[in-house]
Amino acid sequence: MTLTTLLYFKLAKELPIFIYLFRKSEATTLTVKELQQLLKPEFSESGSNARMYKGDVYSAFIKYVREAASKSKIISTIDYMH
Repeated sequence: MTLTTLLYFKLAKELPIFIYLFRKSEATTLTVKELQQLLKPEFSESGSNARMYKGDVYSAFIKYVREAASKSKIISTIDYMH
């Protein structure tokens, strides 16, 4: 065992609530809307080339996030069915 592992064991023994940090729960799920609120873009002034480029990149990112979120829902539904 490494020192780090021993530290985790000691923490878990002395602070049982510590274990809850590693349990999966619905509270740890980040929705697309929450992600958009966390990552608010700061665009350049309107009409500039930088603004257009940043807008294109941001819209591609949002499309990717939505697609990834929809695929994870499909995968979790399939896993649930099996």
